[in-house]
Amino acid sequence: MEDLQTSSSVFPSNEQKTPTILIVDDVPENLRLLSTALSDVGYEVRNAINGSVALMSAALEPPALILLDVTMPKMDGFEVCRRLKAEASTAEIPVIFISALGEVIDKVTAFEVGGVDYVTKPFQISEVLARVNAQLELSRLREQLQSKNQQLQICLEEQKRAEAQVRQLNLELEQRVTDRTQQLLMTNKTL
Repeated sequence: MEDLQTSSSVFPSNEQKTPTILIVDDVPENLRLLSTALSDVGYEVRNAINGSVALMSAALEPPALILLDVTMPKMDGFEVCRRLKAEASTAEIPVIFISALGEVIDKVTAFEVGGVDYVTKPFQISEVLARVNAQLELSRLREQLQSKNQQLQICLEEQKRAEAQVRQLNLELEQRVTDRTQQLLMTNKTL
């Protein structure tokens, strides 16, 4: 088997939990192969044998990433992805399609329905791991950016409040200076 390594930056620090990957494929051998490879490098893995099970699993406990087969009975991967992206609780989960369909139209469709990447079967485990790591790192960076943007928004609001308070204090000070100047002028006239 290939040498399996992952980037340590993808895995969270001790206070956060290990990323969970949901693998959706109707072929048990593919589920076993991908589950073993991902578990061996430290990911938590959940499996779904069809689209309906995948949708329920993702809704109950959203994974960090979904590996999704396209060709499945009853509900294909494209429809599963459409439904995931239509729900607020699962819309942001990155979906990597894994499929034997190698035509350009299939790949384009995968991206149009919300997929972030596409791996053609037969796949190489090292390629799948590299793509999983890359997408999880992008997700981590996106979350970090959103957090920093929220912090920046809070700082901007605090700055606006402080500036308004400074303006108010300046007005009060100007009024006090005007009042005191008037008092001094009146006192000078009486002298």
